[in-house]
Amino acid sequence: MQLFSFLAPTAQRNVIFCFTNARSTFYTPGNTAPLLKTMLASLSTNDISFKKENTFCFDSESFRYLGALRNEIEFTNDEKQEYQMSWSTSVKESDRLINYIEKKLTVYHIDNGWQSIKHAQFEISYMIRPILETINILRNFLL
Repeated sequence: MQLFSFLAPTAQRNVIFCFTNARSTFYTPGNTAPLLKTMLASLSTNDISFKKENTFCFDSESFRYLGALRNEIEFTNDEKQEYQMSWSTSVKESDRLINYIEKKLTVYHIDNGWQSIKHAQFEISYMIRPILETINILRNFLL
């Protein structure tokens, strides 16, 4: 949730959701959807939508099948048909994702859009350790 606080509202409109191993949930987000909706509702922004349009579901089953074939593992015709269906569905989702990125997302440069207070907190948190190490080295040198 902290990640979203670093991005300006214009960048938050570019958020997409990709789910893997989705065959078991019929290529839907499954039980993750209500949890994600609750988390997004708890954010102070309304610019992050979670809809079918920006949600993509894939399955890697067909890739595992190709790997198994290469290792000469045999499958029944029914299993082969299931893997072909999994491949076709994942290809369609991949095409839909690429199309969405090309047509719906806007170019956004993170460097220019970080909210200043959050960016300062981020920078400070990364400076703490080097500062403490420097102080420790100086203390050891002086003592």
